[in-house]
Amino acid sequence: MMTQRGPLTTPVTHEPTAAERSHATRVTAAHANDATELAEFLDMLGLSASEAREPGSAPDQVDKRERAEARARRSRTLLVSELAEMFEESGAARR
Repeated sequence: MMTQRGPLTTPVTHEPTAAERSHATRVTAAHANDATELAEFLDMLGLSASEAREPGSAPDQVDKRERAEARARRSRTLLVSELAEMFEESGAARR
């Protein structure tokens, strides 16, 4: 007796999150035999090797910290003594 089976794929009901794409990329890399095969697999899946990094990993945290520091510098009020020191340093650098 044969039983009827459903489709081999599950329909996607949402766009994959960055974490899901990262996980899929890393799992694919673990099963590939070499770089060429990995590139072919990732291409078939619509993924890229750069997505292998986990969201929130060190490079992401560095970028966030650098942006926060730049924002703080832009909105900071300088003291007169700090401003004078900056001018002295820039004058010394030109000599």
